[in-house]
Amino acid sequence: MTNILFFDIETVYDDNHKQDLDNLIERFWDKTDFMPELNQILTICCWYIKEDWSYYIKNLKWTEKEQIEIFFNLIEKFPNVCWFNILNFDLPFIIKRALQYWIKIPDKLKFYWKAPRDLKHIIDLQDVYKMNVWGWIWNLDLISHHLWIESPKDKMSWKEVQEYHDMERDDEIIEYCKKDVLATMQVYEKFLELNLI
Repeated sequence: MTNILFFDIETVYDDNHKQDLDNLIERFWDKTDFMPELNQILTICCWYIKEDWSYYIKNLKWTEKEQIEIFFNLIEKFPNVCWFNILNFDLPFIIKRALQYWIKIPDKLKFYWKAPRDLKHIIDLQDVYKMNVWGWIWNLDLISHHLWIESPKDKMSWKEVQEYHDMERDDEIIEYCKKDVLATMQVYEKFLELNLI
């Protein structure tokens, strides 16, 4: 696990689009929470295991542009990245937000024209757990419960992130983000131990 970067992001509405939100929410009401065109990254939480097996934790709390640039630099240093639903949400979201700042995309994050065998450096635990079965999308909270791992959703859930942000409680959002990453690392360890990966 010393060669894997684990991370999570938390997103909120983009302040630059607040005046457009009412109209856009009416048109895209079921998708606005997930659209990088309307949302911005509040924080990126990165974890990895150092050679002495101690944790390295980095919360990127600078401007969104700086967070993305630092995250891309970290990505280049690790052979593998891991998260839950990483290919369907987190990485595409970060990449699309990077486009707004004209930030160059690292080669390892260029998905277009790449076959699944070319994306082995990206470990999506949701895909591992789905086992190529289409349909129901499992979530980290449910899998944590199933594996007897403490749920990261003890005090808040992703649905409450915007509400906490509006109340200027960003530090609590960052703690929630860290718990998500810790749970993901524990799920990865359990999958590895049980020969699922």
